[in-house]
Amino acid sequence: MAVFVESPPEESLAQNESKSQEKGYPLPTSSTSLQLRERSPSGVSAFNYLASVPRSLSLVGFANDLYCSFLIDSYWASSASDDYAATNRTWFIACLTKDRAHSTSSLALQALAMAYFGRKHHQQHIVFNSSALYGQALRALSGDIQNPNKVRSFDTLAAVTSLSLFEYCAGTTPTAHIRHTSALSHIVELRGPASFTKYPEKAILQTQRALILIQALVLRKRSFLGNPEWLALHEEDAADDPPQTPLDAPFTSLLAIFAILPGVVEDVETIHQQRVSASMGFGTVDETLFSTTADSMTSVLSSLHDWRQTYSSVFATHCWKAPSLGLSCDSDGSIFPTVFWYTSLEAANLVTLHATLQLLATEQSHILHNPSYSTSIPAYLSAKYYKTQAFEDHLPTVVPLAHVIMRNVEYHLQPAHANSGAFYIMFPARLAYTALRRERRESVWLRRVIERVADQGALEIARGILGDDLVEAARRDAGSRMLELA
Repeated sequence: MAVFVESPPEESLAQNESKSQEKGYPLPTSSTSLQLRERSPSGVSAFNYLASVPRSLSLVGFANDLYCSFLIDSYWASSASDDYAATNRTWFIACLTKDRAHSTSSLALQALAMAYFGRKHHQQHIVFNSSALYGQALRALSGDIQNPNKVRSFDTLAAVTSLSLFEYCAGTTPTAHIRHTSALSHIVELRGPASFTKYPEKAILQTQRALILIQALVLRKRSFLGNPEWLALHEEDAADDPPQTPLDAPFTSLLAIFAILPGVVEDVETIHQQRVSASMGFGTVDETLFSTTADSMTSVLSSLHDWRQTYSSVFATHCWKAPSLGLSCDSDGSIFPTVFWYTSLEAANLVTLHATLQLLATEQSHILHNPSYSTSIPAYLSAKYYKTQAFEDHLPTVVPLAHVIMRNVEYHLQPAHANSGAFYIMFPARLAYTALRRERRESVWLRRVIERVADQGALEIARGILGDDLVEAARRDAGSRMLELA
């Protein structure tokens, strides 16, 4: 399956061959490189962007300063996206200003920094000790959320965000990251879109928007980010920061599709529940809901198709096929002789996200239009479902999409991308894994590779991200929130 790939012009290969070989990367099909921003995004101050992150915030011997400095300097680090990292760091820095020295957000960020430092340096005692700060921050946050004067503050927003990221790093329980992200989602919705027009609040929404949408998909609940006022805010973001790279416009339009999809998934789940009840003699399927959901699903699939067609020429520049460097293999040899390579991690994220949304929408369309498929939900993630004819009929449509995602894993896990690549590939990898049989060769390989992320990176949740019980456990826990919102 070809994805945004064109045959390379011979003169382009000649121009790039020497430079690419010197760096040890596969050869691209175009001499056009992704142009980074030459100025800060609109609204990001010179302090937060140009002077942005000092190489060290620490005074020698002060551990917390060391941990925070390391977090700010490397958490979102990627050699191809220094400007993107600087935008993400704005809210980190805001938590550490003098006037917030003893705030809940500062405490929560210190807990995250400590856990991250310990995980990256394989110092388990530091990770263990970070749990004490985590507990203090959680108790302080609980009080802040009950206080009507604090619940909508930046301090509360940043604290919830830090504790959510703490769970991705430390993984106190398999589903804690989903519960924390759910709390973040409620806080963001409570504040309203008007409060996210300036930095550093804007930076939190920009960096956490995808995680909020993933949480909504996992719980099969529509997201407020798909409402018109929030979609309009995203469009305003794009207008405030005029496209300075060829990837800005496709990113904006793809996120708009992403924001709508959780609502369609919720409606598909409702129809499934109605079918289950009807099969036992209770009630009927709401045909009006079925009709509107079918129309919405068709619209999503059409939008994804149009997106690919619209931006295919852009991605022909930034994406190409290359021989595997060795990660995409097992003891029997190469699983994918060629993988996808990119000019930047942003380009890789876009192609992978598109394939992920297309895979998810395709699966949901099968569920909606195939009652026998639907009656296997939510057990379709279990081994029992793989013996059904519905699954056999479904495989030919999902295997190519799952393979696109798998062929992006190697690029995402390159050392140059620090832990950012691993962070962005986990959700797509889970969907690719659950779309196929567990015993398939590529599925066994993917489980082995993703579990290595927990050991080599700073993402403890990777250890259980492919587990069969993750989704259902998260949905069972969804009724009891980590925090009760005022």
